[in-house]
Amino acid sequence: MGIYDRDYYQEKGRGYLDALVPESSVSKWLVALFVLMFIVQLATLPLEASISPVTTALALVPSLVLEGEVWRPFTFWLTIDFGWWAFLFFLIYLWVFGSDVEQIHGGKEFLFYFIAAAWFGGAAGFLWAWSFGLESVVIVGPAGAMSALMFLIAWHFPTRQINLFGVLPIPIWIFALLPLLNDAYGMYAGNRSSSPRVIVHLADIGFSWLYFTQNWRLSSFASFQDWRRRRTRSQLRLYAAPSPTEEPVSVAASSYPEMDEHFEAKVDAVLDKVSRSGQSSLTEKERQILLKASEIYRRRRL
Repeated sequence: MGIYDRDYYQEKGRGYLDALVPESSVSKWLVALFVLMFIVQLATLPLEASISPVTTALALVPSLVLEGEVWRPFTFWLTIDFGWWAFLFFLIYLWVFGSDVEQIHGGKEFLFYFIAAAWFGGAAGFLWAWSFGLESVVIVGPAGAMSALMFLIAWHFPTRQINLFGVLPIPIWIFALLPLLNDAYGMYAGNRSSSPRVIVHLADIGFSWLYFTQNWRLSSFASFQDWRRRRTRSQLRLYAAPSPTEEPVSVAASSYPEMDEHFEAKVDAVLDKVSRSGQSSLTEKERQILLKASEIYRRRRL
C-alpha cells in the first residue's frame, strides 16, 4: 500500500466495517490455509496416536532429509503443533500482524516474506541439528515465521502495545519474544530437542532485521521488472545552457527521487507515526522523508 492508497488520498471514504477489518486478502488466505491444515491433521489422526501421518510426512527431520526426502525443509511450516487455544490466538495474530505488513509492503511482498522467513528458519534449524548430532529431532509449525512477522512489525512500530490474550497490554517487543523464551526455557530445562527450535526463532529474528534495515524486496517479478527498466533506460543526459556564473545542471539529476515501493513504505511508516504521536515526535530524517514525498506528489499533479 502506497501513500496514494491511504484513506486521506481517496475520493470516497471506506465504510465503518471496512475500517475495522483491514484489507488483508493474503492474510485471510494464510489463515484459511492453516485452518485447512489443522482440520486435515485432526481428521487423519489415528486413534490413540499423538501425531498425524500428514505431520509425519511434512515435518522437518534432518536424518530423513539427508536420506533424500528433500521436500521437508519447504513443507514443515505448514504443519500445526499448537493446541486449540494456542492455535486460535495464532490465527488472530497472523491476521493482525499480516494485515499490518500487507498495508506497508503489499500483499504479494508479505506472502514472499512469510514463506522466505519460514524456509530461512528451517534451514538454520536443520544446519544446527545436523552439526550437533540431533538428526532425529522433529521441527514443525510456523512459529519461526511468526517470530519474523512479529519482529518486522516491532521494527516498524517499536512503541506499539499488544493486548496479550485480548486483555493484558504489553510492549510489542516482549510479546514478540514470548515464543523464543518458551523454547529457550525448554532447552534450559534439559530438552535438547528444543535447541533447533530456538535457532529457528533466532534466525528468523535476524532475517526480519536484515529485511527491515536493508530494505529488501522479495517479490522477484517486480524486482526483475525494475532491473529491466534500469537496463533499458536511456543514458542520455540533457543540460541547460549555463550562464557564465553557473555550473551545468543535469535535468535528470533531481533531489527528489521517484516514488518507489521502498520509499512508499517509509512514507507510510512516518505517516502512521504522525497519526499516533503527532508531528513533534518525528526525527529530522523522518521530516525529510515527508518533504520529499510532498515534493514528488506536487510534481505529479502538475
